[in-house]
Amino acid sequence: MTQEVKIPYSKLKIVLVFVGSLGFVAVGVMTLLDEKGLTSLMYSSETLNKTIGVLSILFFGTIAVTVPWKLLSKNSGIEINELGIIDHSNLSSIGLIEWEDIKEIQTHSFKKKKLAVDLHFPTTEVCKQG
Repeated sequence: MTQEVKIPYSKLKIVLVFVGSLGFVAVGVMTLLDEKGLTSLMYSSETLNKTIGVLSILFFGTIAVTVPWKLLSKNSGIEINELGIIDHSNLSSIGLIEWEDIKEIQTHSFKKKKLAVDLHFPTTEVCKQG
């Protein structure tokens, strides 16, 4: 194989995740700033609401900080080249899957096209990930 195929990240999905995470951070901040912790809109316990607000800020704030790097990244989501398939699509990506490890490749279409890779020894690839 001499031709390299690069499948880019979906920029629309990345932007939607970023905007959504900012929304949840904003709700978390509003919960913390409200004297009663938005008890009229959420749970009746102020402590529970403030705890949810803090967790929301921490979790979705982390996402809001890390997601823009995907937009600025030079990597593609998936690269197919002479070495094999290189997966950069998410945080739990396996990385390089060499051609000799691949038994079969299929494409499936439901709402959009999906790539299914069948491996000779899938447990070996899972161990590479961990």
